[in-house]
Amino acid sequence: MISLLGAVHGRARNLRAQGRADHLGPDGRVRGTVMFFVERDARLRFDALTPADTTAATLTSDGGRFALLDAGENRFYAGPAEPCNIARLLRIPLDGREIVEILLGGTPLVGPAGGARVTWDDGGFYVLRLASPDGRLRQEVHVSGERDRLDVLSSVVRDRRGTWFRVAYEDHARVGGVRIPKSIHFEMPREDADVLVRYDDVEVNVEIPPDAFVQTAPEGLHAEEVTCQ
Repeated sequence: MISLLGAVHGRARNLRAQGRADHLGPDGRVRGTVMFFVERDARLRFDALTPADTTAATLTSDGGRFALLDAGENRFYAGPAEPCNIARLLRIPLDGREIVEILLGGTPLVGPAGGARVTWDDGGFYVLRLASPDGRLRQEVHVSGERDRLDVLSSVVRDRRGTWFRVAYEDHARVGGVRIPKSIHFEMPREDADVLVRYDDVEVNVEIPPDAFVQTAPEGLHAEEVTCQ
């Protein structure tokens, strides 16, 4: 099941989309239009737009380094592509590889595929249960019962303290021969992360310029080095 699931979702090597991000956190609700560019191997770019369709902020990561230009505050940040840095714009505190997997409609797995237990739920979907090699994490993934689709419907990862994160996928559609969810709802309760992403326009397996995932400080701005520490 997991090897077949990987073969289906592995057909999407990258994604370019425009949509809306809705974040609910301690400071209230923040909504906005976002341009998404993601590519496997943890490369990503998010451009947040103002109501006038100008760029308010741009976050990039090439898998090793991250950069964020905050046009509103006229500041430029740079540092390692750690979860806390990547979360500065989209508010999903995972590493780049995991975020790309989620935005492509798949889910990061906590353990080896060969160790998964697969059962059938009477609700009409498969249930995959996995555990991390050290036994600290447990995961439950729901997958559509239609074998020609195998859409990931939801994924929940728990540890000894309870839920670490959960993500739900809806409104799947075939885009360029690949099933892509148009709605992705990510929650990480301990980090007060609650993000709903909706794609309005989406393309997969497109040409993305290599320099789309890197940026340098504009003239006159100093790059502020930031880390999770």
